[in-house]
Order: sequence, then structure tokens, then C-alpha cells
Amino acid sequence: MTTDAVGATLKHVERNERNHRLAIVAGAALEAVILAAFLLVADFSNRTHLLLLMLFAASLSLFVLVAMALGTFVNRHTLRVLTAVEMLRGELATSTSAPNHRTRT
Repeated sequence: MTTDAVGATLKHVERNERNHRLAIVAGAALEAVILAAFLLVADFSNRTHLLLLMLFAASLSLFVLVAMALGTFVNRHTLRVLTAVEMLRGELATSTSAPNHRTRT
């Protein structure tokens, strides 16, 4: 694995992470607009509207918790892959500098 390939891969990972954060911010903004619109239109004396608000809050909190769990899962495995790449890079550096002492049988 060459240094250029590792650098290109890391740039690709950083770009994907930036796009992911942008998507999260856009989703949060959309949810805020939907909640604001509902709060402006809702009649809080109507029990159905209160039930809809409670369901919205419950489902939104569930989605947020799932997204946080998924994010930590992906980050943990990304760190594992990066650690493996660094170990491989170290092994390649030592194998190219040291002579090969294998004997043929």
C-alpha cells in the first residue's frame, strides 16, 4: 500500500465525514421547521394534537439515540481500520528496509 493511496483514502474519509455532518445539520434544521410549524398550527386544547406532539417528540428522541449509537459504532470501526492501516504501514516500512532472510526448502 503506497503513501499516496493512504492519503487519498484518508481525504475521501474526511470528505464523507464532512458530508455526513452536513446531512445531520440539514436533517436537524428540517425537523426544527416541522416542529415549529406544528407548534404554530396546533390547538393544544385538542387532545389529538397533544398526542401527535408527544408521538413526534418520542419518535424524534428515538431517532436521535439510534443515530448517536450508529455514529459511535461507525467511529469505533473506522478507528480500528485506521489502526490496521498504520500497523500495515509500519510493517511495510520495516520489511522494505530489512533484508529478507527466508530460506528455501
